[in-house]
Amino acid sequence: MIDNIKLAASFAHNDKSNVLSNILISDGVVTAQNDMTGISLDTDISENFCCNAIQLVKSLSNCDPLKIEITLKNNKVFIKSGRFKSNIETIDINSYPKTEYKGNAINVQHDILNCMNGISQFTDPNDVRLSLRGVELSRDSVNATNGHVAVKKLIEPISGFKSIIIPSKSINMMAKVNAHIDSVTHSGSIVFFNFNDGCLFSKVIDQKMPDINKILSDINVKTELSLIADAVKSINSMCDVDKTILIGKEIKTRSGNAEIDGFDINECAFNSDYLLKIIEIADDIDLSVYPKACPFEGDGIRGAVIGVII
Repeated sequence: MIDNIKLAASFAHNDKSNVLSNILISDGVVTAQNDMTGISLDTDISENFCCNAIQLVKSLSNCDPLKIEITLKNNKVFIKSGRFKSNIETIDINSYPKTEYKGNAINVQHDILNCMNGISQFTDPNDVRLSLRGVELSRDSVNATNGHVAVKKLIEPISGFKSIIIPSKSINMMAKVNAHIDSVTHSGSIVFFNFNDGCLFSKVIDQKMPDINKILSDINVKTELSLIADAVKSINSMCDVDKTILIGKEIKTRSGNAEIDGFDINECAFNSDYLLKIIEIADDIDLSVYPKACPFEGDGIRGAVIGVII
């Protein structure tokens, strides 16, 4: 019981003045949410109440998990365990926002959230273009772009599923639960990721993802990223504020204050942060097409990165 309460409470809003800083326990289910995402889990607490999430966790943390008594009286929840006692003010259950679950559950691969989380680093959560703030979940792939890098990762086909965009911040938070997802349900502006004893849910972004297929192409001249990875990592630490790395016979900073020689690569330049992220997920890249978008590939991944014009 305590573990599920603690897990749910981690999704509650941080602002105590916000109603979403509370946690709802109703009909054997505990629910907590913030402005974007939330979680519902089964619980063995039979009472129905709504109270501050942090205060509830603090109280339960002082209890013996096998000896907890919870009662309600005079708009308070009373918690007792051995010699420990506490009480917390409650709010009207009906004042807590309800997230309506409806629609058909469609089977998905169990690590779907991890797949999306892995490419969420190629979104831009602060971009004015809302579609770039999240990862697109489509029928056969998850897709992301920040306007400079585009990534497509193949997934097991989701039968009858229409594409949606989920905020990367929501994905990051939901992925931390490490839940074994069984199915997904899209209901209006909310998507639910269902697992054995509960679900995770998130608002979706009501936008259309740019067609990244337009810049994805096959690799013709392959450069193994492992051959330049160490040099890129070393030179990155010496980069100026603009974070530009030049690649050719040497891999060097734009200012020329540091370099590593011994390479024979088509001259090109990239944002070092983007390049390091690509090195983490891909195996090969085609630098011969620079300054056009350079394609890269990895395990089930296709992508392209736009270089820096020098």
